[in-house]
Amino acid sequence: MLSQKLSKLEVFVEVLETLGPQQSLSIPDIEKQMQIEQAVLLSTLKLLEKESCVTCSKIGKNNFYKNTEKGIRIFRFFSQNIQTLQY
Repeated sequence: MLSQKLSKLEVFVEVLETLGPQQSLSIPDIEKQMQIEQAVLLSTLKLLEKESCVTCSKIGKNNFYKNTEKGIRIFRFFSQNIQTLQY
């Protein structure tokens, strides 16, 4: 569990950051890296997929998520402008 409660936007950006530009991760891998509840992660991934920020590939029984170019651009925008947004 994250030590402090994050806004939805912060969770979205953190998921995009965790996936990185070339990494494809399963839900348990993302949960472990982010220390986030599965329900929050699933709803976030669903929205990011709907907005074409991530793609989902099924391999066996597992779903693997990867950033799209749009997701990478959004992450870069927020990571470069996070100082401005905090005020």
